[in-house]
Amino acid sequence: MILGRELLLDSPFILLDQPTRGLDVGSIEYVHDQMLAMRDTGRALLLISANLEELFLLADRIVVLHRGAIVADVPVEQASIEQIGRYMLEGKDAAT
Repeated sequence: MILGRELLLDSPFILLDQPTRGLDVGSIEYVHDQMLAMRDTGRALLLISANLEELFLLADRIVVLHRGAIVADVPVEQASIEQIGRYMLEGKDAAT
């Protein structure tokens, strides 16, 4: 209910933290469609998710925090799931 209410608001920015966690497949698809529609209208979305497939499907850029520091900031088209996973686990050492 809370997610539905937030999706209906007309704010220029929305923060989404694990928005599809616990949802069924149909609901996940609906939420993803709504997020992409908001992006296409110029709204800014900040998506926090541990689901890398979801991030690669929806994000333009991926920023990885490791132990409180930004260790990666890359456009999705220049990253791989394996690379981002290494940054999540190893921090800056993943670049070497």
